[in-house]
Amino acid sequence: MKKITFTFLLFTIACVFAKNANAQDCTTAFNDALNYYYAGQFDYIYPTLANCLENEREYLIKNEDLTFKIYKLLMQSYSNINMDEESDRMFNDLESLLGGKTGYSSKDLYKRLSEIRY
Repeated sequence: MKKITFTFLLFTIACVFAKNANAQDCTTAFNDALNYYYAGQFDYIYPTLANCLENEREYLIKNEDLTFKIYKLLMQSYSNINMDEESDRMFNDLESLLGGKTGYSSKDLYKRLSEIRY
């Protein structure tokens, strides 16, 4: 019985740390990408955020503030290097991520993005 309880306790602790790791990974990636943005190194922003965008979609759905900051940063970065098609692709990705899950319309997304400050 003690062994089962101990195993359950370890599993629970591991799950809590795994959830916090997601938050830490995405937050750290965003902060690193923001530093690249301020340094004018726009080409490094997507690679810095790629793991978070590709592997933490459920986390991003639940953490909208960070999600909007990430996508706004990506869209602005692509616009700054004249890659408007990629900026549009990022908006479409945001729309597919949050639109179906949260009911945001395109207009709602644009409005929310315009309110984001770093």
